Amino acid sequence: MSFKHDKLLKKILAVCGGMLAGSLLFLFWFFIRNPFHHTPIESFFSFFLLAGFLEEAVKFLILKQTVKQWQYGILVGLGFGTIESIFKAPELLHAVGPAKDNIAFWAIIAACVIARMAPMLMHSTYTGLLSFYTIKKNRPVFGLILAVLLHTLYDVALTIGTFK
Repeated sequence: MSFKHDKLLKKILAVCGGMLAGSLLFLFWFFIRNPFHHTPIESFFSFFLLAGFLEEAVKFLILKQTVKQWQYGILVGLGFGTIESIFKAPELLHAVGPAKDNIAFWAIIAACVIARMAPMLMHSTYTGLLSFYTIKKNRPVFGLILAVLLHTLYDVALTIGTFK
């Protein structure tokens, strides 16, 4: 196998690793059904412990076990974010409601695609930072804390104004 094919294979495996981790984590998430989420404080702990820490820790384990170059961490995050977007798309479609005609249907699909791009970019960015500090700078604890905090802030920012 040539060097060029070897790099392509590593990139594909990085994306697939993120997708597999995302799939397993979302199956777990589906079965436990978030036990918190009633008040802003409970939601913060839910985002910090269940979303931020758990998701970033899973990606951290993938990075430590398989990925040897920090740039591939971005691809792990992209795969993870893609799976999250696929699993959460029906929830978004349900919230929007049924389309009245064909044009409205495609407008809803376009809005969902755009709305699901942010998590893909977020996971790529945070896992890129995590892999940079873990692999390149050899500061894995700092990288994990940074990724968890940014992930938590992102999740909290999305829900501000949704509490009664």
